[in-house]
Formats: sequence, C-alpha cells, structure tokens
Amino acid sequence: MSKDPKRYFRIEARDLLDSLSRDLMGVERGERAPDAVARLFRNAHTIKGAAMVVGEEPVAEIARLLEDVLGEHRDAGTELSQREARELLRVVESLDLELKRIEAEPRGDDAGKKALSPDAGQAIETVRIDLAEMDALTHPLAAAEMQALGMASTIAELDVILQDARSLPSIPGSDAIDSGIPAQLLRLRHAMRSRLDALVAELRSAREHAEGLRLVPADAILPVLERTASMGAAAVGKTVRVELQGGEVRVDRGVLPSVREALLHLVRNAVDHGIEAPEVRRRAGKPAEGVIRLSVSRRGSRVAFTCDDDGCGIDAVVVRETSVRLGLITEQEAESLDAAATLRLLFRQGMSTRDGVTDLSGRGVGLDVVRSIASRLRGDVRLETRLGAGTTVELVTPVSLSTTLAVEVIDQDAVVLVPLDAVIAVRTIRESDLARSSEGRQLIHDGEALRYARVGALVGLRGSALQEATTALVVRHDDGRLAIGAERLGGIREILVRPLPWAAGAAGAVLGASIDCDGVPRLVLDPGGLDGQIQKLAKSGAEAPVRVQEKRRPLLVVDDSLTTRMLEQSILETAGYEVDVATSGEEALRMARSKQYALFVVDVEMPGMSGFDFTVLTRNDAALKEVPVVLVTSLSGEADEKRGLEAGAAAYVVKGKFHQGRFLGLVADLAR
Repeated sequence: MSKDPKRYFRIEARDLLDSLSRDLMGVERGERAPDAVARLFRNAHTIKGAAMVVGEEPVAEIARLLEDVLGEHRDAGTELSQREARELLRVVESLDLELKRIEAEPRGDDAGKKALSPDAGQAIETVRIDLAEMDALTHPLAAAEMQALGMASTIAELDVILQDARSLPSIPGSDAIDSGIPAQLLRLRHAMRSRLDALVAELRSAREHAEGLRLVPADAILPVLERTASMGAAAVGKTVRVELQGGEVRVDRGVLPSVREALLHLVRNAVDHGIEAPEVRRRAGKPAEGVIRLSVSRRGSRVAFTCDDDGCGIDAVVVRETSVRLGLITEQEAESLDAAATLRLLFRQGMSTRDGVTDLSGRGVGLDVVRSIASRLRGDVRLETRLGAGTTVELVTPVSLSTTLAVEVIDQDAVVLVPLDAVIAVRTIRESDLARSSEGRQLIHDGEALRYARVGALVGLRGSALQEATTALVVRHDDGRLAIGAERLGGIREILVRPLPWAAGAAGAVLGASIDCDGVPRLVLDPGGLDGQIQKLAKSGAEAPVRVQEKRRPLLVVDDSLTTRMLEQSILETAGYEVDVATSGEEALRMARSKQYALFVVDVEMPGMSGFDFTVLTRNDAALKEVPVVLVTSLSGEADEKRGLEAGAAAYVVKGKFHQGRFLGLVADLAR
C-alpha cells in the first residue's frame, strides 16, 4: 500500500470538485437539469465523508455547508436559483483553495527518492491515456471491422453471381462469355476474400488489444475502501477489520470510478448502520471487532463487487415503519409488502433508517446512489440481509463498457438494439396476453402485469403496422421488469456503443448508437430509461396503435458534418421517414429541383452557400417556396434566429437545445 494516506483523496476530491463546478456553472448560466440538485448534493456529501476519513476537517466543514444548502432544496424538491449558484461557486472556490493546500503538502510516498532510483526508467514506459483518446482509437477500429465484414458479405454475393455465370453455356463465335474468364474472376475473388479475412482478423485483434488497454486491476480502488472503513470506524468508536479478495480481477477504467463511488457508500453504510458498537457485539456473543469483506469476482463478461458485513442486519419492520413515516409508501401498502419488496425500499432516494445525522450517514444518501450507478453502468444491485448476522450487497457490472452483446429488434420499419444482458425472456404475444389499465397497456407474463409498449412507439414512430406485435422482450430495469413488443427479432450482435453527439440532447430511452456493417447507425435502447418512457407514452396516449399513414414525400437533410448528418438521418428514418442527404447548400439546391421533398432540414454554417442563403433562394423559387425549411444550427444568438426567420425558415432549432422528441414533433407538423 502507498505511504501517502491522502493520495486517493486528492484524486477523488479533484474529480468531485470539477463536477460541482460544472453543475453550478450550468445553473448559473440558466440551464435546467432535473437531477442537478441531487447530483450536487451527492458530490458534496461524498467530499465531506472522504475528507473526514483522511482527517481533513476544514474540507469537511466547507462541504457540510454545501450539503446543508443543497439538502434543503433536495428535500423540498426545489431548484437552485442563479444567485444561489453564484454564492455556492464561491464556497467551491474555498474548497479548491483547501485542496490546493493539500496537493502542495509533502507526501509520504518517497516520490523524490523514486525519481532518482534505478527503477525510475520504468515510469517512462508507462503513459497515462485519456479514455476519450482511447475511444478515439477503438471506435474507428470497430467501425472499420464492421465495414470489412460488410465487404465480405458483398464478396459472398459476388461468388454466387460468378458461380451462376460459370454455369451458362458458351456462345460460339462470341467473346462476351468465355469459360476462362469466370474461372479467373473466381480465383481473384478467392484471393480478395483471403486478404479480407486476414484484414478482419487484424482489425479485430487490434480492437481487442486496444480495448484491453482500458482494463486495470480492481486493486486500484480497494485500498481507499479499506482506509474509509478503518478511519470511519475509528470516528464512531468502532473497530473494523477489512478483508479484501479479488483485487487482481481486471475491469474497464471507465467502470472503476463509478464502482468506487458506489462501494464507498456501501462501506460507510456498513460501518455506521451495520457493524455494532463493541459492547453490543459482545452482548450478542460476537467478537468486538466487526468484519467487512470486499470481494471482486469475474463472471464471464460481467464482474461482481460484493460488500459483506457481519453486523446487525436490517429489520424489515423498521424499514416499513420508516418508509411510512417518510411518506414513501402508505400504511396499507406497507402491510402488503413481502421481504424482497421491503428491502427494495432501501434503494429509494432520501430513505434512511438513521434517526439522526452523523458524518458518515443519515442524510438519505447511500443505496439510492448505488442503484443509480448500477443503472448507469447497465448493471444490477442485489441486497440480502440476515437479522443479527449481517448484510450483503452485490453490485454486478459489465467488465467493459466498450463492447456488448445486443439483440436486434425490428418493429414498424425501425431497427434498434437492446443490450442482451438486460433481456430476461423472449416470448410470443397472444391477444389474451395484452391488457389495459389506468397505467396504460400491460403484458401478462408469468402471472405478473408488466408495463408494455411497442418499440416503434418508444423511438417516436407515429404510425404503426396494421397487425399487433407478435414478439415481446421482457427487460430488466431498476425496479423490476417491463415488456417491449416488436414484429420480429434479428440476430445477436457484438456492438460498440457510441454516445450520441451533444447536438442530440437528452433521450431517456436511448443509450447511444452503434454502426452496423453497412455503415448505418442504429439506436441502442437504454433499459434503465424504458420504464419512464413507457409511462410518458401511456399518459400522452401516443402508444395507442393507429393505421399506417399514406406514403409521404421524402425529407432532405443538408449538413456538412458527417456526424450531424448521420444522426439526423437516423432519427428521421427510425421515425418512418424517407430521407435524402446533401453535404452542401449547392448540392441540396440541385437535388431539390430534381425531386419533390416535404421538408428541408438545413445547417446554417456550411462552406459556400450557407443555410440562410439556401432559405432565401428556395423562398424565391416558385417550385420550392412551399417546402418548409427548418434551420438546425449551433448559432444561438437572438440576431441569428431573427435572421433565419426573416429569411423564411419555418423553424430555428439550436443544436445545444436539441431534443429528439420535440424535433420529431416539429417535423411531423411541417412535413405534411
């Protein structure tokens, strides 16, 4: 272990401080994020707890001030004002000064000696790589691999054509078909296929090697957990021994920071809530020293992080009574809960069985954070308790977030992907399986009524096929299970999930996108966001099936950015529109004069003809002036918007405020 007790605190505190600054500056700018207060509160709470562990009381006191202000807003369900954000930024500046003081302190890791030691040269061989730079390497490799596989498929089709051509009879006196030419072409095809197979193998090997660079031993986070438990126990007058196991298991660098945050909450809860005071343990016949076991184990493509203590366990009666007192459930609901449902209450935001507030817990921050992290990592969290004997919490995540297996789902001309590890079951839908309630449509599965929606409706399609969906996927999400319907399933794909570009805005049911072997982006659904999306559909009535709409005229997307062009094309095609694309205003004008379009979606800033110029020209063209123009741009000034609308644009959409649902609604209203 490092001789520097504050090494990990400096790293963690700096990350949390940066996050606090970003969120507060966003509020100060007038941005509204629904979870900003909760995230700010959790980060302040985490800094306070970490500071207490390493004995940095000044930092803890400043963090406590932040926590108090943010806690009032969180409990009242109110947002921070811009003025309050500015005041809190001054508090964060004080935190930054304290952290700089700590960073400047002499360290006990003999850093100066190491710099002069014979082993110092080894540091030259180690390079710190930003994850974004790593993704910039792995993403093109994966895309190239998929393109190569697509070429292999094309060559296979060519093989069939050549085999057919070879079987045709020769025509006397004609050199159009010669028996030798097909054979030469087949040999050439064979050589091409061999070289392409080798290329695919090399690309796959390079991608897997690059992805392997993302993996680090889990031991990187275990020492800070051990110190947190030890020093936290000392702060509340307890004695705890921490047992570590599985530190050699390698995990994605992108997974570990979030897992560390979750495990820190679990360790603090175990110390404060689970492990009893020494005199209480002695009366119960236990050793005065409590035990917390932290273990990491590999399970195929997933990894399990387990926090197990030998403390007092959790009293289900107390959990139900506390939940009623906090207003999380009614007394009638409490009476009907079984043991498993009772334990799930512990994952609710604001839930705490602690009557008072300590430096370790009692703020209602803990298991709700763990559940949120599990959802974000496409993982699961499981809790077991033994009254008087202890509690076990297990967090299971993918080993890597870079690639995953997914099921291809086809519905109403939409092709989307669902992470395989979230799929519990696949089944055929019978008419008797579907029901309606006040909460919307439901699918009866294993005697349970699950929330249900068509995949097409989830991704914004307004029309649906004449027939009902025939296949359902039962999908795991935060609080249980739900079902999504489709016309059919494709195969299982290994995919690389790419985050949507910033211009896409928030999309609750979409995790990201993946590029298929033809270079077409496919949306990847987020299991954690499906439940909320289904509930929104039920409230709006948008999920109710309707007849197929008449064939519509195509749309024309004009943008010089490949990323934005593909994103807008994918969103619109997924919603059932036929879409053409142009890379410049000049090309778009030529296409518009040769084909009838229902709508032009145009970028403003392009080389040559700008979006403003394109709008003016089409408004002055008798054949095009009735086709609406939607300008989509990063120019957010009032003068720019005024110029666009005066030029004749029907709508002006700022990329930084882009929202997929509102965009599709706008398109549906204009493209008639």
